[in-house]
Amino acid sequence: SIDMTPDADKPRFKPDAVTVKAGTATFFLTSVPVSGTFGPFHDMIIGPEIGKPLATSRSVQPGTSAVFTVEGLAPGTYQFWCNTNTGHGLHYKLGMVGTLTVTP
Repeated sequence: SIDMTPDADKPRFKPDAVTVKAGTATFFLTSVPVSGTFGPFHDMIIGPEIGKPLATSRSVQPGTSAVFTVEGLAPGTYQFWCNTNTGHGLHYKLGMVGTLTVTP
Protein backbone atom coordinates (compact mmCIF):
# COMPACT_ATOMS: atom_id res chain seq x y z
CA SER A 1 0.00 0.00 0.00
CA ILE A 2 1.26 3.45 -0.91
CA ASP A 3 -0.36 6.68 0.27
CA MET A 4 -0.09 9.77 -1.91
CA THR A 5 -0.13 12.82 0.35
CA PRO A 6 -2.39 15.83 -0.16
CA ASP A 7 0.07 18.68 0.42
CA ALA A 8 0.10 20.40 -2.98
CA ASP A 9 3.39 22.20 -2.21
CA LYS A 10 5.17 19.07 -0.95
CA PRO A 11 3.37 15.99 -2.28
CA ARG A 12 4.94 12.68 -1.31
CA PHE A 13 4.62 8.93 -1.61
CA LYS A 14 4.47 7.16 1.76
CA PRO A 15 6.44 4.98 1.85
CA ASP A 16 8.89 6.25 -0.75
CA ALA A 17 10.99 3.06 -0.82
CA VAL A 18 9.29 -0.21 -1.81
CA THR A 19 10.62 -3.72 -2.42
CA VAL A 20 8.77 -6.36 -4.49
CA LYS A 21 9.61 -9.69 -6.08
CA ALA A 22 10.32 -9.91 -9.82
CA GLY A 23 7.40 -10.68 -12.12
CA THR A 24 4.02 -9.17 -11.41
CA ALA A 25 3.71 -6.51 -8.71
CA THR A 26 0.47 -5.06 -7.41
CA PHE A 27 0.41 -1.65 -5.74
CA PHE A 28 -2.54 -0.36 -3.73
CA LEU A 29 -2.56 3.42 -4.17
CA THR A 30 -4.55 5.81 -2.01
CA SER A 31 -4.82 9.52 -2.75
CA VAL A 32 -5.18 11.02 0.71
CA PRO A 33 -7.58 13.99 0.64
CA VAL A 34 -7.08 17.28 2.45
CA SER A 35 -10.66 16.77 3.67
CA GLY A 36 -13.59 14.79 2.30
CA THR A 37 -12.76 14.42 -1.39
CA PHE A 38 -10.86 17.71 -1.69
CA GLY A 39 -7.20 17.71 -2.66
CA PRO A 40 -4.91 16.99 -5.58
CA PHE A 41 -5.10 13.87 -7.72
CA HIS A 42 -1.99 11.77 -8.32
CA ASP A 43 -0.56 9.07 -10.54
CA MET A 44 2.37 6.68 -10.19
CA ILE A 45 4.85 6.08 -12.99
CA ILE A 46 7.56 3.42 -12.80
CA GLY A 47 10.72 3.44 -14.91
CA PRO A 48 14.47 2.92 -14.84
CA GLU A 49 14.77 6.67 -14.27
CA ILE A 50 12.48 9.68 -14.13
CA GLY A 51 11.27 10.54 -17.62
CA LYS A 52 11.57 6.98 -18.98
CA PRO A 53 8.28 5.30 -18.06
CA LEU A 54 7.72 1.55 -18.18
CA ALA A 55 4.27 1.59 -16.55
CA THR A 56 1.77 4.29 -15.56
CA SER A 57 -1.18 4.06 -13.19
CA ARG A 58 -4.44 5.81 -13.85
CA SER A 59 -5.04 9.13 -12.07
CA VAL A 60 -6.20 8.56 -8.52
CA GLN A 61 -8.68 11.16 -7.36
CA PRO A 62 -8.50 12.51 -3.78
CA GLY A 63 -10.27 10.30 -1.28
CA THR A 64 -10.14 7.26 -3.56
CA SER A 65 -7.91 4.25 -4.09
CA ALA A 66 -6.72 2.28 -7.11
CA VAL A 67 -5.00 -1.00 -7.81
CA PHE A 68 -1.96 -0.66 -10.08
CA THR A 69 -0.59 -3.95 -11.44
CA VAL A 70 2.71 -4.07 -13.31
CA GLU A 71 3.76 -7.23 -15.12
CA GLY A 72 7.22 -8.35 -16.19
CA LEU A 73 9.34 -6.44 -13.67
CA ALA A 74 12.92 -7.70 -13.86
CA PRO A 75 15.21 -7.58 -10.81
CA GLY A 76 16.85 -4.20 -10.37
CA THR A 77 16.30 -0.71 -9.04
CA TYR A 78 13.65 1.56 -10.51
CA GLN A 79 12.29 5.02 -9.81
CA PHE A 80 8.65 5.88 -9.33
CA TRP A 81 7.22 9.36 -9.56
CA CYS A 82 4.05 11.40 -9.90
CA ASN A 83 3.70 13.33 -13.14
CA THR A 84 0.65 15.30 -12.05
CA ASN A 85 0.71 19.11 -12.18
CA THR A 86 -1.97 20.65 -9.99
CA GLY A 87 -0.87 24.27 -10.35
CA HIS A 88 2.16 24.18 -8.04
CA GLY A 89 4.38 22.41 -10.56
CA LEU A 90 5.00 18.83 -11.56
CA HIS A 91 4.74 16.71 -8.43
CA TYR A 92 7.98 14.82 -9.05
CA LYS A 93 9.84 18.13 -9.22
CA LEU A 94 8.32 18.98 -5.82
CA GLY A 95 9.78 15.76 -4.38
CA MET A 96 7.09 13.15 -5.08
CA VAL A 97 9.51 10.39 -6.06
CA GLY A 98 10.48 7.01 -4.72
CA THR A 99 12.70 3.99 -5.22
CA LEU A 100 11.41 0.56 -6.21
CA THR A 101 13.70 -2.41 -5.59
CA VAL A 102 12.79 -5.58 -7.46
CA THR A 103 14.36 -8.75 -6.06
CA PRO A 104 14.71 -12.14 -7.82
